[in-house]
Amino acid sequence: MTLFKSNTGRLHNQIYLSVIVSYFSMALVVIFPGALIIVSSGGHAALYLLLFSIIGLWLQGKSNRLARGERIFIILFITYFLIHILSFWLFDISINELDTPSRFLLALPIYFYLRNKAEFISWLYVGLIFGAIGAGLISMYQFGVEDLGRASGSIEPGRFGLISSALSSMCLVGAIISKKSLTRLLFVLAVCLGLLATFLSGTRGAWLSTVLVIIILIVVIVPKHKFSALMLILSIFVLSHYALMASSNVYIERFIQAELGFADYFSEQTNTWRDDERFNSSVGVRLELYKGAYRVAKRGPIIGFGEGNFDVNLEKLANDGKVSRLVLNYGHAHQEYLTTLVEQGLVGLISLLSIFIYPIIFFKKYLKSSNHDLKLLSLIGSVLPLNYMLFSFTSGSLDHQSSTLFYALMTVVIFSLLHAKLMQISLKSSKE
Repeated sequence: MTLFKSNTGRLHNQIYLSVIVSYFSMALVVIFPGALIIVSSGGHAALYLLLFSIIGLWLQGKSNRLARGERIFIILFITYFLIHILSFWLFDISINELDTPSRFLLALPIYFYLRNKAEFISWLYVGLIFGAIGAGLISMYQFGVEDLGRASGSIEPGRFGLISSALSSMCLVGAIISKKSLTRLLFVLAVCLGLLATFLSGTRGAWLSTVLVIIILIVVIVPKHKFSALMLILSIFVLSHYALMASSNVYIERFIQAELGFADYFSEQTNTWRDDERFNSSVGVRLELYKGAYRVAKRGPIIGFGEGNFDVNLEKLANDGKVSRLVLNYGHAHQEYLTTLVEQGLVGLISLLSIFIYPIIFFKKYLKSSNHDLKLLSLIGSVLPLNYMLFSFTSGSLDHQSSTLFYALMTVVIFSLLHAKLMQISLKSSKE
């Protein structure tokens, strides 16, 4: 009898602990998107979610067997990290270089825990809304009150612009296809403030990727939601216009700088100018870095030269007069694809493209689902990598801890919750 009571008490304690872990994990899913870019220690939310996920996995015991799509997804994440391990081993680079790509590996326990938590789906939407609204509010404060030239939240302006762009794009999907008026209103507010944060960051790559993503969404979503989508996009355009008016100087100056820098770089007149005249703009520097990165990559196309070795190889080109010495000591090519090609070669580039493209391919099959959550999750899950892919053409998207952590964790959360919803639907169908 005593043994029975002991086992019962242990079971009750385990259930209570599971509930506590579940609630804390749910709260962290809500907090993470905004905390990462608003609070200086916001990345700790991901660490806490990892710890709670490990505890949750221990408490729940055996889980459902992984589906084929899940196995591919997990293998791609692990492979991305292993390629960096290979680069570390071959080129004797600093172990600190593994810190950023390790986010893809550390996010996987969270995946295994959340893949049975369909009840977290609505809280993910709340997290996206809070994140975009928070980004907009802090950008207004930094730009208007602190008089900063570029809003950056708690991180670097470029990464702040990228994450704000991703949040606003994902919220735009929710605003278009959400059925409840209050939910749609909150998503619209989040989109407007997220776009404002993107513009106030002064990140031209984020501006460009946002516009392209919106155009793609119009093509994909508008045919199914014509009136609501067009009215929403028109409203957001008007609101964004006023946001741009508030930041007109920054917005116009950044575009003029880009235009002049591009023209100066390719102008025949610059051949007679001094080097510092030709490369005194960020655009001129980037174009020269792109040229240098391409030439460096040709020397080691398969496995690259490892992280931290770009400048060494670029200096050899500068000594030969093939690139300007003014672009030395940047450390990377200011473009994710070329940087990866230089550091990990074609092997690394294929891995990078895989973690961007595979989620889009996987989610495509659920874009026309009659289930609202499946459709919304698949659209959000497609928009996130699309945003990163487009941004990667003009800057590094996975070369900072904040943007890498955001992509790895948000992809894991979306992927796992979509699987949880599929399991819930399957279980409900079997009972009927």
